[in-house]
Amino acid sequence: MLTMTQIDDIRKAFFIKGQNISEIAREFQKDRKTIRKYIYREDWNTKVKTSTF
Repeated sequence: MLTMTQIDDIRKAFFIKGQNISEIAREFQKDRKTIRKYIYREDWNTKVKTSTF
C-alpha cells in the first residue's frame, strides 16, 4: 500500500507532468498495474465493516 504522499506524486506525474504509466512505474519502482490503479481511482473513501449483533 502506498502513502497518500506517494499517491499524490503519482497522480501529479500523470495528470500535470504528462508522464505515461510506464515512466511513472519506473520512477517509483512500482508495478504498472499498481500505478494504473491509483491513477484511475475515483472513490477514496475507505469501506468500514459494520457488524450486527
